[in-house]
Amino acid sequence: MRLVQWLSLIGFSAFVGTSLIAGGRLLLLARRTRQVPEAALGAALFLGGGVGWALLVFGMQLLPPAVAPAARLLGNLFIYVGAVSLAAGTAHMFRPGRLGARAAVVGIAAVFAVSFWQRLLDPTALPIPAFVFWTSTLAGVTCYGWTAIESGRWHARLRRRATLGLADADGARRMGLWAAATGIGVGIYVVTAANWFVRSEGLHPAALTLSSLLGLGAAACLWLAFFGRARTRREARPEVAQAS
Repeated sequence: MRLVQWLSLIGFSAFVGTSLIAGGRLLLLARRTRQVPEAALGAALFLGGGVGWALLVFGMQLLPPAVAPAARLLGNLFIYVGAVSLAAGTAHMFRPGRLGARAAVVGIAAVFAVSFWQRLLDPTALPIPAFVFWTSTLAGVTCYGWTAIESGRWHARLRRRATLGLADADGARRMGLWAAATGIGVGIYVVTAANWFVRSEGLHPAALTLSSLLGLGAAACLWLAFFGRARTRREARPEVAQAS
């Protein structure tokens, strides 16, 4: 197996596995709390980052050719649902009750719906039509970019408060990692968009390598955000511990 293929396998496997574990954990939490953020982010990770990408990347490679188109179609559907769930969670957490945020989620969902409907007209088409590619790509960039910006703003705010002892430093760190992970998601979309101008059917080896490395980076950020060890107050603010 070539180096590019190994990198692809490692990067996407790490991203898919982490998304499934973190998303499943959030969905189980949502089952107990009945809260929207846990359910929305859990669905975004489990369905979009986990099931969707697994079907899209590994299903295409491992399943028989007769089944591969169906796997690609379902994979994209789960990715779309995951992205809309991410947008819904972002609106609920950072813009609660804002009509503009709700309208944005509805608009994103509508773009994905139209894109998927166009894909259904010829599900076996490769390369996919330009309209399908660009509508889904721009909607995906909007979802992940919106989340990255909102999370980054809250990370900066929490960091400032944490230095004054008014917020949890570990919570600020986790918010920053979430912002980084979603920002990397934007990067993956940008790489895919750039690849369209070089090779509309499949990824160029350079684009595949870069996407794999970005996927590995996103997996690392997600793992640390959800499963990283919480630092104690003494570890988070050593200068306070020394002064006391």
